[in-house]
Amino acid sequence: MQGKTGDFDARDRLARELVACRDEARRISQDDLAELARVSRNTISDIERAISLPKAGTLRKLANGLATYAPGRRDNDLADEYYERLMRAAGYAGSAAPPAGSEDPSRRARPSRTEHLAPMPGGRLSREERQQLLERYRAATAELEAVFRALEEADGDNADR
Repeated sequence: MQGKTGDFDARDRLARELVACRDEARRISQDDLAELARVSRNTISDIERAISLPKAGTLRKLANGLATYAPGRRDNDLADEYYERLMRAAGYAGSAAPPAGSEDPSRRARPSRTEHLAPMPGGRLSREERQQLLERYRAATAELEAVFRALEEADGDNADR
């Protein structure tokens, strides 16, 4: 946790803006946003209670999570819009969005592999559809973990011979 940082007005503006963004993003829960953004739920809670003012990198992660409409699929233009809104609300004027063409480390780490896919109708999923996708994602992840455990066990058995 960052602790009590930044002036109260900026923290309060950011708190209200993040809640508004979550409502717009399919009324996404703090838990789901935390998972998609790869930050703790406490981080989101602290921001929304105006306790902390996060760094720009955390705001980028939150914006990317808000713009994720399916596991591994993100609307980059929408992510930029959310990022700019969060940056302005936090009082980081003048540094809202990276210039076009500049490398954003969070984008470099996850290159888009879905640009060739047709956009989804309306561009957003209902809460129920999103929950179904998250459940499928978690089930697939659990299945892969089981496969990796079996492979590790097989490698261990082969090493003992």
